[in-house]
Amino acid sequence: MTCNYNPTIKTIGSILLTLIWVAISLNSCDNASTSQELNRNDEFKKNIDSLSAYTLNKIKGIPGISIAVVKGDEVIHIESYGFSDIENNVIATTTTPYYIASITKSFNGTLAQILHDENVLDLDASITSYEPINSFKDKTVFEGISLRDLLSHSSGITNGYLVWRNAVSGQYEHQQLIEILENQTGSLDNNKAFKYDNLGYNIFALILQEEFGLNWKNLLKEKIFQPLEMERTSASYDQVIQEKWEVTQPYISIGDSTKPVKVNSRKDEKTMQAAGGLFASIEDISNWLLFNVNKGEFKGKSVYHPDMLGQVHTSYADVNSNGTIFKEVGYGLGWHTSEYKGQKVLYHNGGFLGHTAKISFMPDQKIGVAVFANESFFGDNIADLLTSYTFDYYLDSLESSDLYLEQVENFGKRINEMNKSYANSVAERTNRQSALTLNLSQYEGQYSNEGFGDLSITTENDIVYINMGLLSSNAYYGNEVNTLEVDFSGPGSKQLIEFAISDNTVESLKFKGLEFVRLKEE
Repeated sequence: MTCNYNPTIKTIGSILLTLIWVAISLNSCDNASTSQELNRNDEFKKNIDSLSAYTLNKIKGIPGISIAVVKGDEVIHIESYGFSDIENNVIATTTTPYYIASITKSFNGTLAQILHDENVLDLDASITSYEPINSFKDKTVFEGISLRDLLSHSSGITNGYLVWRNAVSGQYEHQQLIEILENQTGSLDNNKAFKYDNLGYNIFALILQEEFGLNWKNLLKEKIFQPLEMERTSASYDQVIQEKWEVTQPYISIGDSTKPVKVNSRKDEKTMQAAGGLFASIEDISNWLLFNVNKGEFKGKSVYHPDMLGQVHTSYADVNSNGTIFKEVGYGLGWHTSEYKGQKVLYHNGGFLGHTAKISFMPDQKIGVAVFANESFFGDNIADLLTSYTFDYYLDSLESSDLYLEQVENFGKRINEMNKSYANSVAERTNRQSALTLNLSQYEGQYSNEGFGDLSITTENDIVYINMGLLSSNAYYGNEVNTLEVDFSGPGSKQLIEFAISDNTVESLKFKGLEFVRLKEE
């Protein structure tokens, strides 16, 4: 029997063996790469855990921190440390809602683009074509401004009264806001250059309501929170109260070096406003990061087209300034655009008395970080520290972990110095003699400013109390005749109140440089 040699069969066999070898090699390489990545992530989690715990141990004034880190389509680290409520011994968890203030802008900027793509509104149309502005008698100051300008802080207009009532005092009825917008808006005369402000987002909310009969709070829930499974995120303070959410309580690290100091920082339904009006858990915000990092995808599904987020993340205003850790280059629809060690970064901060939040991501590296703290004097420093550590670690630019520990030590020293200074200041203010020329009871009453709202003064046991909407503070005697000092913005903020007196009667007072006329008792 003769066996014929078939070179074709031998060649095919060789190719098959080669392909099998290549496949095995690639699989081995993939497994090795995956293993290395897992080991790297494990090392990072161990390091960030240690750094976070070290921070809370060294800085007694910060009660709680929550952090989430995403990479690609995964949450590679999420953890909470410390307490959300010291007085009631409530531990912070990854589902604990924090007040995240101006990070709300990133949500409403995205909402605006969604509505634009759905042809509900036109981001590039003049706002004079929309109510309530369309009905204003004089629209001059609003001409040539689009919704895109408003949301990228490049409108060239200003209205501190509207912003104050929306965000701080809560003293308004809906129609009042429209009247204040019409009568108190002025020009910045800056050729529509970037100027960060809440105003654009407040006007956006008014236009949604007046022109389209839509509520931004309901829209966020429908368009973003529900698709992204953000079950512990809300723009409704009423919902938070009614459903008894255990939200973080507000604290500062000034006033006592040994523990957090709770502050009178209040929110209600009115002051949960479009420029800063969300409670959110770190777990929910990790979903928001994944959605942004992955260009509209969440859990393998496309929630919105990548082009939509591409428009949101595009810079529409030029900025040239140095932030705390990022180099500012622009602002998009609710996102700062910036640079960090050669990488593009989109981010936003949120801050309010007793609350700090920071969210950022590198679109090219697909790395995102969010840090929350229920403290506002040094919470932002800690958020910057943990954010920069994360980016440095994954950019392979981490020089030494000791440098970060040294920063924490330095923060602790600064807090101790500030507390000493604050204690001296309180002692000096407490021991001041009254420079008021009338009896305390003669200063009591209601005072009003057309734009800013109403301020009330009461006295009890020789202590003067000042109230303005949600704000309240006991007063210190001022150094000058007929003056008081209040701390509306937190301990040591020292806002001056000056009284105008005629014929032994208080006629008015001046606060923030504005005159408040005393109202006659009925």
